[in-house]
This record gives sequence, C-alpha cells and structure tokens, in this order.
Amino acid sequence: MRTFLIRITKFVLPILLSLYIVGLGMEYMLYRNTREHFYTFQADWHLYHPKKMQALFIGNSRTGVHVDMPYLTKAYDVPMYAICQDARRLDILWWKFKKYLERNPKPKAIVLQMDVSTLIDEGLNQNTLYGKEKLLTYFFANQLGINHLFEKEVGYHWYETVIPLIRYIPYPEYFDMYWHKKFADPYAPPANYGVRLIPYDPKNILPPIDSVSAQVEPKKAIEIPKLNMAYVDTFANYCRQHHIQLIGVFPPYTAASYKASQYYKTGDDIAQYARKRGIMFRNFNTDTYLSDSLFFNHMHLNDRGAAIYTRELKMFLDSIGFAQWVKPETLERN
Repeated sequence: MRTFLIRITKFVLPILLSLYIVGLGMEYMLYRNTREHFYTFQADWHLYHPKKMQALFIGNSRTGVHVDMPYLTKAYDVPMYAICQDARRLDILWWKFKKYLERNPKPKAIVLQMDVSTLIDEGLNQNTLYGKEKLLTYFFANQLGINHLFEKEVGYHWYETVIPLIRYIPYPEYFDMYWHKKFADPYAPPANYGVRLIPYDPKNILPPIDSVSAQVEPKKAIEIPKLNMAYVDTFANYCRQHHIQLIGVFPPYTAASYKASQYYKTGDDIAQYARKRGIMFRNFNTDTYLSDSLFFNHMHLNDRGAAIYTRELKMFLDSIGFAQWVKPETLERN
C-alpha cells in the first residue's frame, strides 16, 4: 500500500505542480492585460486619489448612469467622485466606502442613493461584490484584502488555489476577453469620476406599460427589510461622528414602473425613515420624467435624462447649502 501511495504521489505531484506553475503564468498575463482596465469591473474601491474628494456619490448603477459627475465637479469646482457597484445594496456599498477610506481621506459630504434598488432584499441584488466571472482577474490579488469574496457565494473552492486553471473553465468568454484585451467599453474611466452615461438611442423604444409592469414584480408595495435599513443608520452614524453631511436621494424610474410597482409607497416609507433620523432626502420621481424618451430602460436614464436629473439634483443640493459644505479647507481659511 505504501509503495502504491508513493507511486501515485510521484505521478500526481509533478502534474499538479506543472498545472500550478502554468496557472500562475496565466494569472500574471491576465493581470498585465487587465490592470489598466480596473474600471471595467468598477474596481475603484482600492484606488488612491491624489486629490481629496470633497464629496462622494454612493450607489449602484442608478447612480453610475444617472449622475453627470464631470458636470457637477466643474459646477462646484471641487474634486468629487462616484463610488458605484451595479445591482448592489447598501451593505456592499458600505464595504466599498470603508475600503475607499483605507487609502483616501474622508469626504465632507455624501450623497447616498436610498431607493428600492439599494434597499430591497431580492432580485438582482447580491451579498457579494462580484460574481465569479468578474473575480477572475483578482484571484492573483490576495494582497488587496478581498479573500472573503472568494467564498462559496461566488462559487470559489479551495482546490482552485491548487489548480488555478480550473477557475477559468466555466467562463471561456471572460477568459478570452481578459486574455486578448477586449475592453471596448470601460465602465468608468478616470475622466468620468466613476460614472458612465448611456447615450440616447432613438431606436430604443421602451415596451408598453403592461410589459414594463411585468418586468418589475411584485405589483404591491415593497417592504424594506430592517436589516437593509440598518445600513442607512450605519452611514448616518458614521457621518454624524465625523461631521460629514449626508444627503439621501431616490433617483427616477419610468412613470409606468414607479406606479405599477407602487414604488411611491416605498419612497414615502424611506422619506419618513430619513426624516426621523435627520437625513436630508429628496425623491426625484416627479412629472419631469414622464417621457420614456429620457430612459434607457424602466430604471435607468439615458444621457438626456441624466442631464436633466443632474441639474435637478444640483438645484436641490444648492438649496441645502451643499456648496458651502464641500468648500476646500484652504478656501475656508481665507
């Protein structure tokens, strides 16, 4: 038996060692090919910003495609940035914010997306930062401190450390993209301050109201789970302790979606919750956004809609003294 085990070991060990070495080489190549395209994966949580960001806009894709950050940065003449993660709730956004703080100073103001998509506990929202297909490029990067994201929620297994090649088998299209540098549309290049607006397309016709309604089940008012609302308190308590102004916003949906899913009732609940905790809050689902031509789909504005929303957002921020809060320290002393 002992002899048999020794023979098996002599046979298997060189194979595993060879696969491991090849896997490390592949990971290095992936890293070399993707390191300039971290924004494709919204992997801005570990970036160091040379300038202090006076304000952060935090949310999921409904912040990332709704807010024209270059316009706001120019309008207020201070550095600002959007920390976004597609289809994620406040728990993951809080984690990203804490990672941001490990390398960057605290902002003076936070504009936090407080709506159905950042607070619900179902649908596209997940409790991990990335799906496994987008984590591929980070398997080499344990030094970034994201090991806990490699757990069973995203399909990671211990043996994938021993034989890295196994990681890529289920995702040939992503491996091909990373290997051949097929990055046609980085999500958030630095010049855009963390966002990517969706160009208006006259051929993009939204479905009629019945089809829109069917997309956004359930058709009754959604109750926000207490655990998710607790992350509003987490942000609020942190901001209170560090003298940061916190503003909550509910970006627009299409009128059909907003009505059919009774988001207006949920919006009222969020507004009441914010009011009790002293958070300045604004629901932007108004008659301004009745036209479907302003939307890419039932929950995302196109660049035309984003331009209107961003200017309405700025009017709201101006009305509550935002410009004074985000003024750099050097100007305050003068």
